[in-house]
Amino acid sequence: MALESATYINDLNAANPASTDGLAQADDHFRLIKGAVKATFPNIAGAVTLTHTELNYLSGATSGLQSQIDNLSTTKGVKEGSSSIVTTGAVNAGSITSGFGTIDTGTSSITGGAMSSSGTVTMTAGAADWAFTVSGNNLIISYDGTSKMKLDTAGNLTVVGDVTAFGTI
Repeated sequence: MALESATYINDLNAANPASTDGLAQADDHFRLIKGAVKATFPNIAGAVTLTHTELNYLSGATSGLQSQIDNLSTTKGVKEGSSSIVTTGAVNAGSITSGFGTIDTGTSSITGGAMSSSGTVTMTAGAADWAFTVSGNNLIISYDGTSKMKLDTAGNLTVVGDVTAFGTI
């Protein structure tokens, strides 16, 4: 039988060589197989240690894997620890630890079932700030850095300046 021709592995005929082919053609078949393997894998210069399962993971890859991974990290999400997170879904658990900084809610409010603070809570109102500070058993209310009111645990309210009061609680 005449020797088949093949450039790549998929060109080889699994039925060749026929059992009736002469032994003298064996070296021609070996050269054909070696040429097809080398042409199919021209850049393999060392041992390939992937398993068939690992190699099958590459099925469907249409470009270099590293460029696809790099593209995912810039288009599909933000890497952990990044400072460029601009939106997030609902945060239903966990905590914000120290060093977090300012939370800008835009025009939205921050609400919660129970809010607590040690130290001072400051709310900006125009050019000046209202500050609510727990000092011992007293709540001190300040405006623009000046204490305006003190509320103690007995319900006594001490006010600096004039008081206009009406209504009931």
